Amino acid sequence: MGYKNDEQRKAAHASMAEQKKGPGKKQDDIEIKKGNQGKFTAWVKKNMPGKDTCAAASAVMKNKKKYSSSVVKMANFAKNFGCAKK
Repeated sequence: MGYKNDEQRKAAHASMAEQKKGPGKKQDDIEIKKGNQGKFTAWVKKNMPGKDTCAAASAVMKNKKKYSSSVVKMANFAKNFGCAKK
């Protein structure tokens, strides 16, 4: 691919890198409504004492049929955006 100058090359490569990332949301783009903040953490403290939020989210996702759809949705959100991936 021939570029007229270095700026054009950099812009083209930056654009290609963005396309590879896909349409997914970044953690900075996520907004949680005030009324929903802390809901899953409170549920975990009440229903799974002794477990941290990420461990509880994993447990819920392993056995989805045991929990309500709203709890499964909160656990999925926690796993995707709250739990650090190492």
